[in-house]
Order: sequence, then C-alpha cells, then structure tokens
Amino acid sequence: MEAPGTDLQHPYLFFSAEDIPALQARVQDPAFLPRWNRLLIRANSLLNQSPSTNPRLFQGDSALLGFAYIITGDVRYAERAIEGALAVAALNTWGTGFVWNRGADLETSEQSTGMAFVYDWCHDVLTPAQRTVLRDATVAKGINPYLSSINPNLSPNWWVNHPVNNWRGVCHGGSILAALAFYGVSPEARAAAELGYHHLEPALRAHFLADSGGHEGVTYNNYGIEYVLMAAAAHQRFFGGFSGLLRELADDRLGAYWDVYMHAPDLHFANLGRMHFNWGAGLWSLDGRNEGGPSSLRAALTDSMVPGGDRLLRWAADNGGQRFYWHAASPLYFIWRRDAPSLYREARPELQEAVLFRDAGHAVLQSGDLYLAFSGGAAHNRGDVGAFVLLVGNERLIHLEPSLNHLGSAFQSTLLVNGQGQQTGGPPPRGDYLHFGSGEGFHYLAAEIAPLYPASVQLTRAVRHLVMVRGRFVVLLDDLAAAQPVQFEHRFQTTHPLQAGTDAVRIVGQQRDLYLIGGGVDAFQRSLGSGAALNHVAYRRLADEGTLLTVLYPTSSGGPPPQVSVEDGVLTLTAGGETDVVAFSRASGEWTLAAVNAVAADLPPYDGQRTVVPYRDGRDDAAEVPPWLLRRVGPGASAPTGLTAAVVADGWIQLDWEDGVDNALAYHVERRAEGESDWTLVAELPGDAETFAEDGLPAGTVFFYRVFARTPFADSPVATATVQTWTELQAWRHLHFGTTENTGVAADFFQPLEDGWPNLLKYLTGLNPLEPAGRLLEPELAADGALVLRVPFAGARADARLEIQQSGDLQEWVPVAEEQITAVDGELEVKLAADGAGPAVFIRIKAIREP
Repeated sequence: MEAPGTDLQHPYLFFSAEDIPALQARVQDPAFLPRWNRLLIRANSLLNQSPSTNPRLFQGDSALLGFAYIITGDVRYAERAIEGALAVAALNTWGTGFVWNRGADLETSEQSTGMAFVYDWCHDVLTPAQRTVLRDATVAKGINPYLSSINPNLSPNWWVNHPVNNWRGVCHGGSILAALAFYGVSPEARAAAELGYHHLEPALRAHFLADSGGHEGVTYNNYGIEYVLMAAAAHQRFFGGFSGLLRELADDRLGAYWDVYMHAPDLHFANLGRMHFNWGAGLWSLDGRNEGGPSSLRAALTDSMVPGGDRLLRWAADNGGQRFYWHAASPLYFIWRRDAPSLYREARPELQEAVLFRDAGHAVLQSGDLYLAFSGGAAHNRGDVGAFVLLVGNERLIHLEPSLNHLGSAFQSTLLVNGQGQQTGGPPPRGDYLHFGSGEGFHYLAAEIAPLYPASVQLTRAVRHLVMVRGRFVVLLDDLAAAQPVQFEHRFQTTHPLQAGTDAVRIVGQQRDLYLIGGGVDAFQRSLGSGAALNHVAYRRLADEGTLLTVLYPTSSGGPPPQVSVEDGVLTLTAGGETDVVAFSRASGEWTLAAVNAVAADLPPYDGQRTVVPYRDGRDDAAEVPPWLLRRVGPGASAPTGLTAAVVADGWIQLDWEDGVDNALAYHVERRAEGESDWTLVAELPGDAETFAEDGLPAGTVFFYRVFARTPFADSPVATATVQTWTELQAWRHLHFGTTENTGVAADFFQPLEDGWPNLLKYLTGLNPLEPAGRLLEPELAADGALVLRVPFAGARADARLEIQQSGDLQEWVPVAEEQITAVDGELEVKLAADGAGPAVFIRIKAIREP
C-alpha cells in the first residue's frame, strides 16, 4: 500500500482542497450561518489570546482556527493555530502521568487530535521546519504511547478492549486521527494507523449499542463516540471500508435517538448511568451553551448516513450542542451535516410515548404532563438499576444524585437489601425487562433487577412493575423475595423538601407537588432521610418476601392528595371526581399487571424487539450526503492483477493472479454459480498467494470468481473471472484424445477405427473409442418368444442422448416405445415383439447431441 505523502493536496482528513469553495458557500447558508458566526467570533477572540496547552482547549482552538483559515483564507488564523501547536510540542509530556496506565490516555489523544487539525488544515502555512517539529512531537508524545498501548506483544491497557468506558473511544479515535495525519511522513504513524484500524470498528460497536444507547451516561458516551467517529470518517476518506459501518450505526442503530429521548423537558438529561446532572443542560439553539442538548456532531454525521435523511437527527444536529472545547461551534458540524433545510429553533419532532433502548436498558415513558426515564440495564458505577427520573411539566421531582460524588444505590431511587446496594463496575450483571408495552390509557414495564445485587444478600426476586396511567400518575409495584429474611428498603430521592402526612409524603416543588403514597399490599415502615444533595423517602420491611405498592401522584402546588385504597392487589384512586382502577394479579407467587380501568393488560412478555420507530416518514429523499464525506482520496489497495480462471481437469478449476497488493494480509476467493445471487467464500489464503484450485465441481456449469486482498485497513477492490467446467462429453474427449474440442479425430461423428461406431455413440454406450466395437447388436430369443436386443449404455448424459429407433422399411424410423426399454447393469434391454411370426423389424441406435 502506498503511503499518502506530500503528493496529496491538503486538507485531506475530512475534505479536500477541491471541496473548499463548496464549504465556503455552505457556511453562509441559513442552515449553517448561526454556528459559523459563533465560530468566527471565537476564532477572532483567540487572535488576541495566548495559546492554551490544556489538551481539550488546544484541540478545540486548533480546529476552530484552522477551519477559520480554510474558509476565510486569513493567514492570521493559521499562524495563531501553529503558535499553539508549537507550544504544545514543547511540553515535556502529554500524558496525565497515571501510574496505572501504560501508554495513551485521554490527554495524549486530545493533544494528538489538536496536532492533526493543525498539521492538516494549516499545512500550506507551516514551514518545513515547523512540520518536522509537529511530526516529531506527535510521534514521541502521542503516537508512540499509543503504540505501546496496543502492542499485540504486550498485555493491553485496561481501556484498549474494555467495552464500558469512554476512554476506549477517545484514545483510539484521537490517536488514530493523528496517525492518519502523519501517515505519509512517519513509519510510526503508519504502524499506529495499521494496528489501530483493527480496534476502530470494535470501539465503534462498543459505544454504539442497539437503538443508539450506550453503557455510560449520555454525555460520557458522546465523548467517546465523537472521537471514534472522527477517526472512522478520516479512515473512510483515506482507505475506504467504513461507509457500510457508518450507515449501519446510523440507519440500523438509530444514530442518536437515545441522546434525544434522554434529554428531558427540563432541558437536563435523565442522568442515568454515570453522568452529572448539569452536563449537557440547556439547548444550544436556545441559550448557546456549549453542550446544550443532544450531540450535534453525532447527529449530523449519522443523519447524513441515513438514506434520505432523518428529521429527528437533523433537528438534533441543528439544535444540539457539543463538547465545551468546541465553544459551541465545531467545524465538523459544517463538514458532516446533510445538505438539507435548517431546523434551527424549530420545534422538536414529536417523540413516541413509550420507548425502550435495549442495550442501554433505558426506557422512556411520557404522556401528558409526565416524563419518566427508567434504568433497567447495567449500573456502570452508579448502582441505579430500577431507578427512575420523574418530571411533572418541566420540573424534576424524582431525582438521582445530581453530582458524581455519590454513586451508590443509596443515592438513587431504587432498592437496598440489608443496607447494601448494587454491584458496580463494568460490565456488571444486567437487569432484564419482563414486560414492556402500552394499552389504551396506560404504559407498562416490568424489570427484574435481582442480578445486580451481591450474592451474599441471597435475593431471589426483585421485580419492579411501573405503570403510567392516562398521563396523570404513576403506580409502582415492587415484588421482592430472598432466601432468608432480609431488610428490604426502597428509596425515592428528590432535591425538593419533604412534608410527611399520615398516609402520604408530599414532595414540594416550585410549581407542582408530588404525593408519594406507599405501603400497599404488605406492611412497610416509612421514614424520611437526607444525604448528599438529596432528600429521600424510605420504605422498609424485614422479611423473606414483600410487595410494596406505591403511587406517585402530581398536583398543582398545595393541591390535595388523591384518595387511595388497595385490596388484593387492586388499586383504586379517586381525585377531582374521577376514579382510576389499576389491578395486579398474582400467580405462582409472582405479580403482573392485569387491567387498567377495565382494559385488560394482556401484553405478551417482552421479546427483546425494538420499540423505537425511526422518524423517517415523509423524508426528503433528494437531500444529499456532503460529497466529500465518503469520497476516498487516499491510495487504497489496488485489485489483484492478471486474474485468470481455467479448467485443468474434469471438475477442476485453477485461478492464477499476481500478488500485486501491498500489505496484503490475506487473499479471499469467493465463488457463485450462474443463476445464484450469493457469493460463497471458498478460500482464505496467505498474503503472498498467487494461485488457487478446487475440484469436484459439477460438469458444464458457469462459475463466477472474485478475488480480493485483506489489507491492514480495508478490502482491496475485487478482480473477477468467469469459467465453465467441462461438460461430460468434453471431459470424455480430453480423457481419450487429449482435447476438449469437437474437431479432428475427437469429432463427435468421426470413427477413429472405422468400425461403424462414431465417437459420440461410443461416448453414450461407454465403449473405448480407441478399441474396436465389433458386432454388438446380436438378437436373443426370450422364453416368452420376444426378440431381445442388448445395447451397451453408459448412463444418462446432460450433453447427449442415446435413442433406439425401429423401422419396417428402412425408410421411416420411429423411436422404440419407452415401455419396451429397460436399463439393466450397464445395458439397455430392448424387447421387440412377443410374436416371432410378425413382419420384419429393423433396429438402429442413434447418438443425438443436446443443445
């Protein structure tokens, strides 16, 4: 594989020099102008500031300044970016110095990313000496540490293959981006790009789970994803091979839907998973906060990968924010966003009321005035499975611990057993959704969370049933069992004051209140408490099993609580002159929802299928992907050359080609027969292979072959060849005459021995064409008086047939009836007549070629 060196025009990581006029026009389009204006304001302010060597600020400033130079041509922006890069290059080290981490870490990767932007976008302003300084610094302090991390001969750092952390995305993505930027001028960069390539797809898949969910909280997950998306987009332009994966992540895995749904009506994310309450708060289009709302970068790229586009993703791209170091205007938004009208400050497309993001294990139920986000997946260092966030209007009344200082189950709205919370760390055991769905006037889920608790507490069942009724209130039924008596404790957390009444606790909000009415079915003791930034209501029971039914009922500020009664699992709630009835039933000791307001809740068990419906109805199929996004400009591998396919024996085909693909790791040979649509892999050969043969193939069949090389980056283009196996007749000719052609001594009707038996007739009768046949049609008289002839027969052939004919006058010949002919032991037995006194009959055998 040739290295892309100085013969490639810069920039080339994300767009080419030929694309700059289109980008210059693009930033003035109304769809892009608000962000461009903010980017330019920031770039102008940086001209009067000293460079920052903080890795995140340097990364963002480098890209902002470099892109401002690309668009405006004002060299001052490039010179300021170069000044910052030289300051970073002069640092002794780029790493954090963590003793437990060998090699790349967040800071090495972030500094490497900044260097890649400067080297790429300011390339024509850099002097040769400055290019050398940036290359040497990046190799020594960024790329070599990365090589140390991924060296296959050393034990890997914990983040390299670990699925549940954003380090994986940041370290691979940022390091690979730098390796691609310096690929043409550094052997270390080439090695890092080639080794890192094998980590890039697994990292993307680890961060992009089903339905776009992630292991960590939304903002941590987006942090890791944005780096691997940068690296994948650059890899696609260099060597190809990532367009299919990017489309899969966008179209099949929904790109950024989880991100959008988890952004609650109070413009804070539902902070399930390891996530700070204020991270990503706001909405970029409303208040300009850097990280306000869904990830603009993630949504922009994935929307561009969806055929025809996705209005919800485009809305997130236009109205969402990005990491703080982009200062609310990442250049990648302009590069990745689809060419389609702006949705800036337009209303968000209406979301579904009940969705489950499967691999993340997060569910969102929203109806009327209520929004509820529930965690039924893995805790990831937070202990929050079974916990939920509840908003009434845009006010958050059931909360999780808002900071990252207290991560255990005691600070979440979930269960403690003997004072112990859930196991944390990654990947921990997971919860399991038993039911998920909707009926007329309600949404319902049930999740088993017992696997999250340590074995020492001997918890055998912990199922949380949650029902949202008519968008007015929420009912929880917690079904608990243990192998021995334990202290069950349910906590409901809030940042608001608590007021305890006889039958209910009132959570006092700013505009709304929430009544928490618990203790139904079995007896639980209620108490109030506080800790960290939260107040909580706790319900406790010492037993080996227990069922707690709890109502969460919102009212206007100071409004009265509803009247609630529970009998045999049936909840009756009356408020404002209206009555609702929620019935649970118990079978074999376990509860399930039976009916809501007389509507049977006959939902089947949840089967693990997707519940999210993509927002693609009425999409604009004319919207185009940015032309530079998937264009390959790097020198990818060439196709194998000189491919030939030939039949070398009966059913035996041999392929030959030239091993002309640089860095070929292996050659793949695939085959399909004429009339088939699917290719079959028939061989995986070493990287220096130049031939392949296979036998046992059916006769007279046309086969198509393709051969391609696997390289460190992507598959090479394919070389193709077509060949047809010998027919049976061609194989017979080759056996006896050394040729497959119907000519000369091997011609079908030539008689090499002049014995009256042409070649085609000997082929059908199984006789050797080079041995005399003699007289073979001597009649016999059967016991019943029939006249019998025995004709040698080699069996049915696909390319010729033997026909026995009869005549009474040697003028008109007709085939002998099939019922008169029997195949026996390599012969055809022909019975001519049962009466020897009949007229004379003449017999002949005829060889006929099939088309």
